[in-house]
Amino acid sequence: SVASADQYLKDEGLGLDVEVDGKRRFYPFQILVWHEIVNDLFGDVPLAVTFSPLTMTGIVFERSDPSVTFGVSSKLWNNNLVMIDSASKSLWSQLLGRAVSGERSGTELVAYPSAVVSWTDWKEANPRGEVLSRETGADRDYTRNPYGNYELTQAINFPLTSVDARLPAKSIVYVDVAKDGSRVAYPAALIESPSNDRLDIALSASAIRGFWF
Repeated sequence: SVASADQYLKDEGLGLDVEVDGKRRFYPFQILVWHEIVNDLFGDVPLAVTFSPLTMTGIVFERSDPSVTFGVSSKLWNNNLVMIDSASKSLWSQLLGRAVSGERSGTELVAYPSAVVSWTDWKEANPRGEVLSRETGADRDYTRNPYGNYELTQAINFPLTSVDARLPAKSIVYVDVAKDGSRVAYPAALIESPSNDRLDIALSASAIRGFWF
């Protein structure tokens, strides 16, 4: 419940807002940073709720087969989470939403609409909503970030295939698909700004929020 989660979630903490048939759930990054993937059944909709701490990308995917789950492979590609499925053991890039190795290679996942919001905003808008429980069966301190202040620095822990210096490393951007099919990155500072500098951009439901490299 919102009341029980409010005892330990940070007001400014972010998470994924997901809606199915008018019901809403909040998946806090405070929990996802430790586990990275939640295989959930939201109503009749099987979902894989994913978060990659080193790229700060939270993405929800449909699981076409409820019996097939996704796990953390312990591999990375461009600092991004690489998932493994329980059926074929294929490897999947979270950021690409595609299998990159194994018998499912080339298969694409269907993204399910979600939004990155703060706990303060979400609990105010959804007082009767549901929140991912910290009763995970694992012994973790969900008030602590295992990566420390990593997101506040320009340090990059693992190799990248390319670096673009037009923005400082790890600036937060929203990446969306333009009308011509190209991908466009919008700095979050201009999307989220309360001032007149804010860009009037209508992001699609498939827009991804994460680090710029």
